[in-house]
Amino acid sequence: MEIFKLWTCELKIEEAGAKVMKECRKKILLMGLMAAMAVFAGCSKKEEAEDIETVEEEAVEPVVDEEEILKPIGTEDADALKIRLRNSTGKDIKAVSVKKIEDTEFPENMLEENDVYVMDEERYLYYIVEDQEDIVQKNTSQEDAVQEDTALEEEKLLTEGYDIQLTFDDDTVAVLHAFPMEDMEEGEILLEEGVAYLKYESLTTKELVETKEAELAVKAQEEAETQRLAEEAEAQRLAEEAQRQEKEAQRQAAEQAADIAVVRTAAQAIVQQITPVAVQTNIQAVPITMKIAVHMMMVVWMVDYYTKEM
Repeated sequence: MEIFKLWTCELKIEEAGAKVMKECRKKILLMGLMAAMAVFAGCSKKEEAEDIETVEEEAVEPVVDEEEILKPIGTEDADALKIRLRNSTGKDIKAVSVKKIEDTEFPENMLEENDVYVMDEERYLYYIVEDQEDIVQKNTSQEDAVQEDTALEEEKLLTEGYDIQLTFDDDTVAVLHAFPMEDMEEGEILLEEGVAYLKYESLTTKELVETKEAELAVKAQEEAETQRLAEEAEAQRLAEEAQRQEKEAQRQAAEQAADIAVVRTAAQAIVQQITPVAVQTNIQAVPITMKIAVHMMMVVWMVDYYTKEM
């Protein structure tokens, strides 16, 4: 009996040891798994950190800005003035032409065939000036004009340089007078109150310039000149008409005088022919001839009276 109890006790001890060993294995396995996960997580964080660092390095790399490619007005040339212009007129422009102020006619369109400078579009204007000395002289004049009155500056601005004619898609035409080729690099074309005008920063004064008032002054001057020419033409027409009427009256008077002279001559001839006949006829014929003579004399008297009245 004692031996059986001792054996039973040993069995329980062995079972307890096996259970403890099993628990220990589980704990060791769990700890190994946790260690592996920790190592994996550490590597992942390291890789993420390296990736972030690489992205940051790539982000700080310098970026070289390239000039925006815009359609040209005119032909691109190394010797040409280059001005960036925005069409803020609210209309599409189908023709652009540049001339010197002293010229009377605008040359051909600077846009290519079927090309349209649409509203809100930006383009580069290329233009080669005929004489570079003109630019030097104008720059010197502009520097001197900085201290002058604003009105004088605006007047000067519109009396030198080049004019640009704009033809819109509705066939209306506007002119930018005295376009400041040498005093701007970038600007905006606007259209208000029937005039096209510029808004730009002056290279000389570094101030914002708007030519609307100057363009309105030019428009008023042109309208006054047109009115003056129209009035002169009307006065000339009236003078020529009065002269024509006077010549016509003189012609008619001359014709009437000629007709009267013919009648007078004919009447006098008749009287001269009848008077001798009346004297040579018998007494019975005298009253008739006398009547004829009297009538003819009355005709002559009436012709003379009518001539005096004329």
